[in-house]
Amino acid sequence: VRVFGWMVDNRREFWRQREHERGRVVFAGDSLVAGWRTLKQDFPSVPVANRGIGGDVSRGLLFRFQEDVLDLQPTAVVIQIGTNDLSAQQAPADTVSNLAAMIEMARRHDHGLPIVVC
Repeated sequence: VRVFGWMVDNRREFWRQREHERGRVVFAGDSLVAGWRTLKQDFPSVPVANRGIGGDVSRGLLFRFQEDVLDLQPTAVVIQIGTNDLSAQQAPADTVSNLAAMIEMARRHDHGLPIVVC
């Protein structure tokens, strides 16, 4: 798992927003999600929570998936992760396995939870 200083800062901010962002559509992933500064404006009628962290890899998101995503009691989850796995030279099969584990966790959490994998 990659750990950069801003990741810790991001997770502290996620914790501060935790109660306010329960029951939303949670977007989780890497910088492609974290950098989506207009997410709330792009979905004006949908309450959303951004749980993207720049530089994150699928193993990192899997590690934080329960706390940063599922503990928010999301109404849906959008996962965009894996591009940084390539630069970390992770085997594609491992990325697929990490994604499958996240989906399984989400299904155990709420069998009917809508999940979008990008």
